[in-house]
Amino acid sequence: MTWNELKDKIDKENVRLESDPPQDVVRVIHYRIIDSESGTGGNVLGNWFFSFTDIRYVAAYLYQILNLALDERFTDEQIRFMAARMISQPAEFAGYCGFNDLWFFVKTTLEVIEEIPDRESLLSLLNAVFLYASHLHTWINHYFPWVANYLFPPTGPADVEAMQSYLSGKE
Repeated sequence: MTWNELKDKIDKENVRLESDPPQDVVRVIHYRIIDSESGTGGNVLGNWFFSFTDIRYVAAYLYQILNLALDERFTDEQIRFMAARMISQPAEFAGYCGFNDLWFFVKTTLEVIEEIPDRESLLSLLNAVFLYASHLHTWINHYFPWVANYLFPPTGPADVEAMQSYLSGKE
């Protein structure tokens, strides 16, 4: 796949994600299907926690790389180097946790990044991946079962008093 073909593929997916969720999000979050069976003891919460964070890292790292690229002191080679070092690990882990499309897009970007002829094209491809990771993160927040928050209510004054009693041995 050429970098142009990859960018077209990511661009089409980004347009689709404006109104439809990524299939990876539906599978991993809504249906709790993780092909690699990653997670602890057959549970998905740890898998979700770490992969969601790594997906956010991919977007955040690309945002920083794209901002640094506005400074002409950073060469195209340095931009490629930063992208390869900063986004490959979190994207690969997210792929292991079921977010296969993100890993495919990042892995393929890093495979074709050296053939990109100019800075504008390089930044255009990295921006497409950034937008995809951002869309993915947005859909994750939409599908996440926020009802889980009720399992961990905030600690109130009565709880603190009970803890103090417990810790002082008065209970």
